[in-house]
Amino acid sequence: MTPIETARLTLVPMSREVALATLHDRAGLARLLDASVPDDWPGPDLAGWLPALARDLERDPGFGEWVRLAIQTAKRRLVGDMGFHGPPNAVGTVEIGYIIVAGARRQGYATEGARALVDWAFARPDVRRIVARCAPDNAASIRVLESLGMQRRPVLDAMLHWELRRSGE
Repeated sequence: MTPIETARLTLVPMSREVALATLHDRAGLARLLDASVPDDWPGPDLAGWLPALARDLERDPGFGEWVRLAIQTAKRRLVGDMGFHGPPNAVGTVEIGYIIVAGARRQGYATEGARALVDWAFARPDVRRIVARCAPDNAASIRVLESLGMQRRPVLDAMLHWELRRSGE
């Protein structure tokens, strides 16, 4: 699995080894990533998912290309996690998500990384549509999704829903 490089970020695929180190060995995690790891990472969403993610990665190591860690390349520091909730479903849909640690917000990392992920996903023949959800009061995430060209869809729950289709779909 190959990292995705942007101007300032390296989006590293998640591995079972990294998931387990995140759960049990933060110093080992920093060594594995060759990057500093902030105290406020992972956030509660990823932390709650890590045990299941480690099991998924044991069954299918390729699942890790859909879940990535965002490393600020020059300073070698983890600035967040981003990726998709999994590989495309039967109709070619993936859901994108991202979390940037508090100390790295408002610097464009979410937009930069999400743009690279969208490009990566649409380069694959099995991805036809990318969806996202965010809270109505999450102005920063709304700006990211709008900058990606995503369109708002009808609200199905308390979250805003977004969609981006592959060109020509």
